[in-house]
Amino acid sequence: MERSVEAGAVEWSELCALEPMVRGWLGRRCRDQSDVDDVVHDTLLRAARFRGEVTRPERRASWALSIAANVLRDRVRRRREICPGVDEFDFEQTPCVAESVAAEGTLVIGGRAVTSGEALEWLQASLRTMRPNEAAMLLDYYGGESLGAIAARLGIESKSAKCRLYRARRRLARDLEQRCEAARRASEVQR
Repeated sequence: MERSVEAGAVEWSELCALEPMVRGWLGRRCRDQSDVDDVVHDTLLRAARFRGEVTRPERRASWALSIAANVLRDRVRRRREICPGVDEFDFEQTPCVAESVAAEGTLVIGGRAVTSGEALEWLQASLRTMRPNEAAMLLDYYGGESLGAIAARLGIESKSAKCRLYRARRRLARDLEQRCEAARRASEVQR
């Protein structure tokens, strides 16, 4: 059964005109360009499906951004369902969260206050235990290199690089969590 499109509904060309704005908004919220591409694609598909719901031109931009926000939320929720209990260690967010800063030069990681020097030692030790190509990929990525550039340097497709990077980030997060737990246990023994 096919739905009829109401008069004044958003046309496909008008949806495509919203793409740069949606892409810019998502660029600040997604991890890399392939995530942006996926969310933009899903956003435009949902917008096309429900294009009869908005008829006022002045509301189209906010309507499209609302759809993009919902698509992004759905993706995050699905990732958590697929990998329950596996939270990525986010290098950008951890030191910036207000409750994570216990004192000057001290961070709260895994419920334990650690000095930034101790956290750096854990990170360096974790990177040394990883395969050299994984450690190099992580350092390049967190150093600001794009996923596309990393893929080109490795001579692989972007999708493969994204998968390898995801696995390396998970491996690093698990290792850092183990180091944090070991340090917590050691501090309890000393008491």
